Amino acid sequence: MNNKLFFAPPDKSSGGQGRYVPNAFYRKSGVKDVLPDADDTVTHGKEKRNGGRSEIKLSPETEAIYQLGRMLCDDYPSLSAYVADVMRQFKGATRCTIYRGADALIGGQKKRILGHYLTVVQAGGVFKTRAVDEDFSIMDGRSRALIAFREAKPTVLDFKPRLRMVFRNLDRHDKSYETFRLRPDVKEGMKAYIPFMYRKGAPMGIVVFEGDLGLSGCDHSGEEKMSFAAVAGTFAGSQIAFQLVHKFDATTRLKRKEDFNIDMEEAVKKLQKGRVGSVFVLLIDIDNFKGVNDNHGYLKGDELLSKVAERISASVRVGSDGHQAPEGAFREPDNVSRFGGEEFVVILQNVTAEGAIACAKRIISGVSSLSIPAAQQGKFIRVTCSIGAVDVARYLRERGFRTPRRASRDVFNECNALLKRAKETGKDRLYVTEMRGGKLVAVEYKNGHSAPGQAEAGE
Repeated sequence: MNNKLFFAPPDKSSGGQGRYVPNAFYRKSGVKDVLPDADDTVTHGKEKRNGGRSEIKLSPETEAIYQLGRMLCDDYPSLSAYVADVMRQFKGATRCTIYRGADALIGGQKKRILGHYLTVVQAGGVFKTRAVDEDFSIMDGRSRALIAFREAKPTVLDFKPRLRMVFRNLDRHDKSYETFRLRPDVKEGMKAYIPFMYRKGAPMGIVVFEGDLGLSGCDHSGEEKMSFAAVAGTFAGSQIAFQLVHKFDATTRLKRKEDFNIDMEEAVKKLQKGRVGSVFVLLIDIDNFKGVNDNHGYLKGDELLSKVAERISASVRVGSDGHQAPEGAFREPDNVSRFGGEEFVVILQNVTAEGAIACAKRIISGVSSLSIPAAQQGKFIRVTCSIGAVDVARYLRERGFRTPRRASRDVFNECNALLKRAKETGKDRLYVTEMRGGKLVAVEYKNGHSAPGQAEAGE
């Protein structure tokens, strides 16, 4: 059956104002399915007595889609945290998996496949993440996900009414879809396969939602439920594409340099206003990374960057995206970004000097224990890293007042100077600013112990 969604204006029966009618979301008009448009379901304004302000009452499905739109401007520590918040807009989304299009040689032929990028799983309100895994890629041409990706057709399946809904394309102006009956013996729950693209052209990937995909606050069922899930899923997929291209680094899934600069200035402001007790900055550089690219190729270099990013992220305290933090729950999550090339930067807030040093040691240990298979059989790629770390509060007290922007710049320059010293003295070590003998000095840590050599910070 071919259907097309047409959008009806709000009910004008109450004095010319739109009226919110809970049971009037969906009605039949011949063979055409009529749903109220998101723009038209803004109903009445309610006047408040304090100051004459008014508030807009939104229908439940419009509220959920409105929240998705606002999320694009919010700040998230990781892509997995963003995806977890997207899943919260559905009643019971249990899994969201992002795949990116990739080329692979299968049987001597080059074919387009879906490479696994990120999975977020929800159980009992707790979200857990699974990063890139080549074994989880999709190569079977009969896969529903791969078909939806190649044809650029959002597809929703609901096995309770046994329906499959396939939209014509990703054009936001074309809401046409077809429905098909599923076999009665197939029972998998509800799934949505949403291709996404950046600008025009072929899809760059696909996002797969699983679970109860009814929008929060809504009681729709059947085609109504599926159509709203498709609208919200397509909206979320387009935003995930934007996040992948602009917000998070594609190789490491970490924040970019621009976001670090903003986060750093914000941390300095909170420190100066007493909203956090301490701030430490760790600048991390992979030792001899150029040799990896030269000897093993850029693809292996990207794989190494991805694995190092995972080790760094696993070594710090994190927020509400499901990871287990080594030091327990803290008010301010640590912030990890890819600064550029083979450099990473971490902002630690409300942590003691001992805690910051312990975090840096975990990073050094985690990176040095990495072992990535090289292209040559039987060989492995192993690297180490060097770190320059600054106690921001002590550094600013020693150097005097700075504006947040200048303080951020000076702190980063000091981190860079300490990192350079770590490189020059043998690599695979940490240099950190500490107060000793009433002076701010740079202390070297190697193999878990501080070395006897010290120098004044900033030399």
